Amino acid sequence: MNQYRLAMHVAKHTSLGAISTLMACAAHAQSSAAMYGTVESGIRYATNASKTGDGKLELTAGALNGSRFGLRGTEDLGAGVAAVYVLEAGFDLGTGSAPQSSVAGYGQASSGGAGRMFSRQAFVGMQSRFGAITLGQLYGAAYQATAGAQIFGNLSLDTLAITRFYTGSRQDNAVKYEGKAGSWKLAAHHAFGEVPGNTRANASTGTGLSYDDRRFRASAFYQQARSADGAQARKTVGATAGYASGRLKATAGYLSNRYSATGTRNDVVIGGVSYQVSPAWLVGVGAFHDEQKDPGGRRSAAYLIADYRLSKRTDVFFGADYNRITGGYALIKSQGRVGAKVGAMVGLRHVF
Repeated sequence: MNQYRLAMHVAKHTSLGAISTLMACAAHAQSSAAMYGTVESGIRYATNASKTGDGKLELTAGALNGSRFGLRGTEDLGAGVAAVYVLEAGFDLGTGSAPQSSVAGYGQASSGGAGRMFSRQAFVGMQSRFGAITLGQLYGAAYQATAGAQIFGNLSLDTLAITRFYTGSRQDNAVKYEGKAGSWKLAAHHAFGEVPGNTRANASTGTGLSYDDRRFRASAFYQQARSADGAQARKTVGATAGYASGRLKATAGYLSNRYSATGTRNDVVIGGVSYQVSPAWLVGVGAFHDEQKDPGGRRSAAYLIADYRLSKRTDVFFGADYNRITGGYALIKSQGRVGAKVGAMVGLRHVF
């Protein structure tokens, strides 16, 4: 009988211990999920929008930041380790359609046109004090670094954008590492081309090292990406710098791009200044110049943006921009013919 009571006593305490352990693990492995997004649209008029040089009045969709809807989440796995994921869809506010598409090559898989479900980001990964490793469709390390050269970051409207034409923005079928130590951050990615028998075709590898102490920022980046057939390599290298003091902020950068097969070379200089006029008003100007060789040509652009915050989440913005393309430089999507292009816009943006 005593043996029976002893066995029951041990079993009781063992069960309670196991249940307590399970409850502690369940409490420790907490998860969270959040919806987020940006909704932006406006009215814009620009000259030189067709081959005959005609102007165009339109409803813009994401001129500064593309409209998006996303879901991100984490699960605490204990010991400082967490699982993370992001699913982010882009959309055209004017039509409700999914605008992002891609052409195969340089880290992009052809989607056969617009209509990707999660067109902006789609990845899963793990993070700890040693950094984060993510897998899926994600921003390239070089593209993220170039944001430091532009006073308003990487803008969407093609007359305001320059670096993404060389680094690309998102990389398909990619793995990325990001780690941080104090004010230093390292990022590196590799996008698998997934072409049978040719591991170089369509692939992309990039890295970026940055420093940020809130007042001074700097970064250096490198990327090599291959065309869809692997015959041509696009090598991009550059550096950025930024300084903030009180209400004033300034940025600058340089990018060099080389195509191995065609021999085309581009050298880009970028700069900008912004001033926080009041807690609600922010005004900034940005500019860049792209000098191209073989074939010869150039592109110069300048823009002014004034942003007024109605609340923490909602703002209105006003913009004016000038863009000029000469020689054998390829036209941007919104420009009809070689020469100058002038535009002005007013828009509304809400972030949630």
